[in-house]
Amino acid sequence: MATLTAKTNLTVSGIVADDIALDVTMSPTVTEGGVTSKTLTSARNTGTALTVVTAAYHAVGTVIYLRNMSSTENMEVELTAGTTHVFLKPLTWAVFPWEAATDIKVWSTNSSEVPTVEVGIFSTGE
Repeated sequence: MATLTAKTNLTVSGIVADDIALDVTMSPTVTEGGVTSKTLTSARNTGTALTVVTAAYHAVGTVIYLRNMSSTENMEVELTAGTTHVFLKPLTWAVFPWEAATDIKVWSTNSSEVPTVEVGIFSTGE
């Protein structure tokens, strides 16, 4: 087994009266996983999303990493049918634990290029 360490260090000042300092680490033990890239050829400004992670192959507690590799295109991520839950601007990313109840689908909101999403799936074996 391996350990995946996801760390977020967030410091915010000058926006609210009290400065914010957040340092959070998530270190689940993973039994399998990896990172791959998917091209959104058929999922560009068409209303049709591309399934990037299929729920049937994973369990509750799987950790998902998504990164928009485009420098110009926005991406929308659907975690339940018909609802955008994550909006990835160019070159942004997200890491989150996933319930594996429905497929994860992604599409690009523009059509000027064929963007790529980097997808990491790390199963905890639960």
